[in-house]
Amino acid sequence: MARPLRLVLASAGVLLGLLSVLVAASQITLTYYLPSPGGIATTHTTTFQPAIVATVVAVVMALVLIGWLVRNLIGASRNWLWAIPVAALIISYAVIIAVAGMPRPSF
Repeated sequence: MARPLRLVLASAGVLLGLLSVLVAASQITLTYYLPSPGGIATTHTTTFQPAIVATVVAVVMALVLIGWLVRNLIGASRNWLWAIPVAALIISYAVIIAVAGMPRPSF
C-alpha cells in the first residue's frame, strides 16, 4: 500500500476514534427535573455509569488508533495488520451502540 494512502487511512481512523470518544462522553450526564416542596421544578444532574465505561473503552481504542498512525508514519506494515485499527473501531462503536440502547434510569 502506498505511503500517502496508509497515512490518509490511519488519519481517518484516528478521526473516527476521536469522534467515538466525543459520542461516548456526551452520554455521561443525565439531567432530570423533580418538583421541590414549593412546587417549583428543580434541575438535578447525575451520571450514567455505563457511558463512563464506554468513554474509557473509546479512549483506549483511540489511543490504539493513534499508535497505529505513528506506526504508519515510521514505516510500512503488513496488510493483515490493518485488522487492528478496524477491530478497534468496531469495538469502540459497538460499545457506544450498546450503551445508547440501554434504558436510562427514571426518577
